[in-house]
Amino acid sequence: QAQHNAMDGTEIYTGWLSGKSKSELEGVTTALSLSNKGTKSEILECIKEHLKNTPDLCQDCHFSGLY
Repeated sequence: QAQHNAMDGTEIYTGWLSGKSKSELEGVTTALSLSNKGTKSEILECIKEHLKNTPDLCQDCHFSGLY
């Protein structure tokens, strides 16, 4: 269900990224159109870098909870 929601844009992401499982992080990467290849640490860094470089996402209700 979470994967489906990520793909259709209805998932709302909140909480600390570091506390999420690799599977949960892969859902975030899908929603952000990022690669989900690599270790959990690599995926986490990819997401963090993307959020840092895309500050307008903090206004998006789907991702604001990650900031």
